[in-house]
Amino acid sequence: MFMDVTQVSFDNILALTGNMTKITGRHTLKWGGEWRYTNYSNIGANTAAGGFLFTPGIYTGNQWANLLLGLPTNGNITTTKETGDRMHYGGLYLMDTFQLSRKLTLNGGLRWEQPGAFTEEHDLNTVFLPSATDPLGTTLGLPLHGLLALVDSSAYGPRQDQDLKWDLFSPRLGFAYRFTGTTVVKGGFGLSYLPSNSSAPQSPITSAVNAITPPQVFPAIAAGQFVLANPFPQGLLQPVGRAANYLQEQYGQAIAVQIPANKYPYATQWNFTLGQELGQGTSLEAGYVGSKGTHLPTNASTNGVGGMNLDQLPDQYDSMGAALTNMVPNPFFGHAGGTLSAPVVYAGQLLLPYPQYQSVMQNRDYWGSSIYHALQARLQKRLKQGSNLQVAYTWSKLISDVDSLYGFVEEATIGGSGGPQDIYNLKAERSISSFDVPQRLQISYNLVLPFGKGQKYLSGVHGVADALLSGWGLNGITTFQSGFPLAFQAQATVLSNDFGAGTPRPNMVAGCNQAVAGSAESRINEWFNTACFTEPNPYGFGNAPRVNSNLRAQGINNFDVSFAKKTAIRERTSLEFRAEFFNIFNRVQFAAPNTVLDSGLFGQVTAQANLPRIVQFALRLSF
Repeated sequence: MFMDVTQVSFDNILALTGNMTKITGRHTLKWGGEWRYTNYSNIGANTAAGGFLFTPGIYTGNQWANLLLGLPTNGNITTTKETGDRMHYGGLYLMDTFQLSRKLTLNGGLRWEQPGAFTEEHDLNTVFLPSATDPLGTTLGLPLHGLLALVDSSAYGPRQDQDLKWDLFSPRLGFAYRFTGTTVVKGGFGLSYLPSNSSAPQSPITSAVNAITPPQVFPAIAAGQFVLANPFPQGLLQPVGRAANYLQEQYGQAIAVQIPANKYPYATQWNFTLGQELGQGTSLEAGYVGSKGTHLPTNASTNGVGGMNLDQLPDQYDSMGAALTNMVPNPFFGHAGGTLSAPVVYAGQLLLPYPQYQSVMQNRDYWGSSIYHALQARLQKRLKQGSNLQVAYTWSKLISDVDSLYGFVEEATIGGSGGPQDIYNLKAERSISSFDVPQRLQISYNLVLPFGKGQKYLSGVHGVADALLSGWGLNGITTFQSGFPLAFQAQATVLSNDFGAGTPRPNMVAGCNQAVAGSAESRINEWFNTACFTEPNPYGFGNAPRVNSNLRAQGINNFDVSFAKKTAIRERTSLEFRAEFFNIFNRVQFAAPNTVLDSGLFGQVTAQANLPRIVQFALRLSF
């Protein structure tokens, strides 16, 4: 794939905040507010100079041969308008810390927020009304629904592309109780709404009237008419903007949409912790931590386009099988461009929820959820001369049906598909999270070595011996961590290629033992039992979970160590030498194996996740 990313933006944020604190008796009251005005000016496209895909199978059996011949399998180019995006945010809060007694402290508070929604200074923006009648249906005598409406119009009056939320209240509760002088128990609960800059849908630049990516028609590719030397012989399409014929220009295209009536995402968190002083500079803290994400925003990757495709073929038609690809007369011929510009179309195209479009990508949807539980423990030991030791351990479980705000992050980091394979069965997306780490142990230490002047050993040295032996320290971090679970993909199917479904998953063979015994080194050519996975029906979906909790990549087993020596030269002058060793034992951590079925490398480890041993030295003079 070759692509050029163009992004030009000018961001200005004006903020006004005010906070006050009043102590009255045993109460400490805090209150305040905040207002922000965000002003964006954007021009942006991920494929401003074109993005092209070369794969085997259409021209030759080798993708590199296709590249050298200049014959892409697919490609697109995006052109955009400059937009002026505007958003207002407001928030108020009140917090009270109440010292009920010498042993018990209570906290309580409430925050109200109005996160705002995007407007565009010239109303170059649209919303999608799923149940509204499309006027093209009236023209053609078809029951078409799904209206792409301009903001500030007779079809949709508001200038914002989202319904404004006026009822977002987030409470906070907490307590701390001291049983004795050395034993403390603490707990708390809080609800927080996500920041508007991450939870609000993408800015108006993604609207269908401001950006356009013309699709490539596969018959032209099969006929050899799609060549790298002249990939777009019909010319480049330009965004139509707020024109009278804006809707006509969208038919047959892949459109990006916003749906106004979205839920607003929030997270709830709670904890209960017990702390105990053990004496002689030692303390132990143990507790339970939990969190839950609700209406989490996603920007999944479906069929190579950002968002979730609302125009997926309903599941009840999957049983038609190959009949879906029968060519039938196109009722949109002469009324639509793009993939609907030909006299005939696939029969399945006319069964889509919105057949007048190639796809309807919701830029950010709010169906995600997560739940996290963890037991955490931390032991701290303060030693003499400034030395200290800390051991932290976490035992946890993270379950979710979405893992990241941006699908490409998930795909790049842990091999996930970045989105649901079937939008009509989102329950099938719930699984262990791709970022689940059941166990993590970290040991950190900062030790002053007991040699030289003022220390336990050789305390009487002076002169050259003092300069060589005194002032040495040892620092380090040791980490042991479980590996991430694996997310599997199947090859593209007819449903995912032509009828809007997401990245398919494989089928799992019932009763098959997926694990392969042996050391990591012995399993790099078959990390798991590849025979346990098969391709799904081209007109169906695989039964594998979104993330497989039984199979994981290799975990972390790492030691970072540094030696430091500080030598006093004069009263205000000192010289510090450091020798740092990252991954000092040069242990390899293998990357996750290939999890794409029938890719040729399925089940094989082909990369290293960590860096080899790195040694660096530093010398610093302070005066």
